[in-house]
Amino acid sequence: MDLFMKLLLLLSGLFFCFVGGSFFLRWKSVVQWVQKRKFGRTAEPRKEEKWMARIMGALHFAVGLYYVVAAVLSLLSA
Repeated sequence: MDLFMKLLLLLSGLFFCFVGGSFFLRWKSVVQWVQKRKFGRTAEPRKEEKWMARIMGALHFAVGLYYVVAAVLSLLSA
């Protein structure tokens, strides 16, 4: 059970890194996807939306990196 939880932490960290990286690198398509879901149509993203997507992406990536490091350290100490 302990190994399962460590691997689950590693997988969730990698998932957060993937989501954060896609937010940070593909910010325009992410913003337009949110616009399409919320308003039913898309427009050119504004400067504020660009920076918010990049900040959210960086935060998600940082959390994912923290989880990955914690999982790797816990796997190495076992």
